[in-house]
Amino acid sequence: MADQTDHRAEPVLPTRWTTALWLVDVHGVQPREAASLLGMSTPAVTALLTRARHALREQVLADHGRTTEH
Repeated sequence: MADQTDHRAEPVLPTRWTTALWLVDVHGVQPREAASLLGMSTPAVTALLTRARHALREQVLADHGRTTEH
């Protein structure tokens, strides 16, 4: 049987973005605590999370042949 594995590239986000997403969105760490762990200010982590979520969403939509442009 032929290999049915999806060979699309995994979303590539900067390490700091991925770390922040895992801390806050997966592990439930508050942005203030994530900021301390990452050596950043809380507003910087909040901005980083916004950029990371947007980039991840764009990658998922692109993988499915869709865009966020109207």
